[in-house]
Amino acid sequence: MKPLAYELTVNGRTLRKRAPKQDQFAAQLSYFSDCIRANRDPSPSGFDGLYDVRIVQALHESAARGKPIAIPPLPSR
Repeated sequence: MKPLAYELTVNGRTLRKRAPKQDQFAAQLSYFSDCIRANRDPSPSGFDGLYDVRIVQALHESAARGKPIAIPPLPSR
């Protein structure tokens, strides 16, 4: 497992940061399985995830087209 790292460049200055190695997926999997066993809804929900995916898709489309993209509302749950 590699350590996490990122670079942020603003006005020509680059900041490099590192974070220690950790298994992020294991904690998520454990939480999700606990929700299933306890018959609880996980947070965030799949519906929340769908909103996030639609936003990211719109961001990609907006960058490709060079203009804002409207995101149509989803039906209420």
